[in-house]
Amino acid sequence: MLEREIPELIGRLGCLQQLKFHNNNFNGSIPFIKGDLTYLTTLFMWKNLLICAILESLWLLLTGLDIGDIHFTNKFPSILRNLTNLQYLWLSNKSLIGGIPEYYEIRETCLPRRIDES
Repeated sequence: MLEREIPELIGRLGCLQQLKFHNNNFNGSIPFIKGDLTYLTTLFMWKNLLICAILESLWLLLTGLDIGDIHFTNKFPSILRNLTNLQYLWLSNKSLIGGIPEYYEIRETCLPRRIDES
């Protein structure tokens, strides 16, 4: 397991489509929050010590998203209803400010018709 900040170089990889850096104890900020990863479709970030506020434009192309055990500085649920390409979503351990939205807020996406809250 790595225990350091994510290298700034990752934020400049404009053609990057998948980013999976889960379970690494990364800390600090995420260098790609400025919107440079315009082709990113898969983002797996769970189990890191990150605080992040990711631009809404980065979310729109995502087909896979795993953000368990991450603490966001912005509210995630408001953008969730706009993720029409999303096919995989994993939320765990109350990592979201404002909690998980009710089903009616995301019913237009391609997600399954059921959300279980623990």
